[in-house]
Amino acid sequence: WIFGIFELATMLGTPIAMWALVRLGSKPLLVAGNMLGGLGNILLGLCWYVGRGAPFVTCCFALRMLAGFSFAVASTTGQALLPALFGPSLSTAAGTMEGVIGLAMICGPIVGSALFALGGGED
Repeated sequence: WIFGIFELATMLGTPIAMWALVRLGSKPLLVAGNMLGGLGNILLGLCWYVGRGAPFVTCCFALRMLAGFSFAVASTTGQALLPALFGPSLSTAAGTMEGVIGLAMICGPIVGSALFALGGGED
């Protein structure tokens, strides 16, 4: 559940990001999405210090939800900027962007788990 909540937050956050994009513009949303995502991921790395049990799980849930929402904001804004940035080669740019995001979603957990194990992480 802790890892799956990211996708749920992304799904629920995308319509909110679309609504905010029309009202606030792309630059503030892109900056806010990236800042929130970075902050959420840094704080998620510090969850080890919260302790075991319910506080740890609650902290992980909240921060993964924040990361998923910020990903929704940043990716929605990125998709909205594609026509202005790539014009006639829009389909190539959109396909490349979605392909790389998909690859990252597949390889990210695998590489992260390997690095965790190599770093001496505990189960």
